[in-house]
Amino acid sequence: MNKINTILESLSSNEPEDRSVEIAQASLGGKDTIYKKINGEARNLHCVEVITVATSKQGHPYMRATWIDLDNNNEQADKTVRLENLTLA
Repeated sequence: MNKINTILESLSSNEPEDRSVEIAQASLGGKDTIYKKINGEARNLHCVEVITVATSKQGHPYMRATWIDLDNNNEQADKTVRLENLTLA
């Protein structure tokens, strides 16, 4: 099963948030990803540490994590990304 789908499945099964964060960290921690922003721009991000995994009020699954932006001089920052717009590189 796709690692992103594993995270989405943990959210939809009403796992405790801590468990979803553990699953996301195991699936994406230390991995390079491609994030497609809402405006269509793609960013290459390296996941350092997952902070939160949840579903927004609008029903969109998202993840807040510490990322290294590989397209922006390896800048490290906490960013929130929609899980449906994230793929493994």
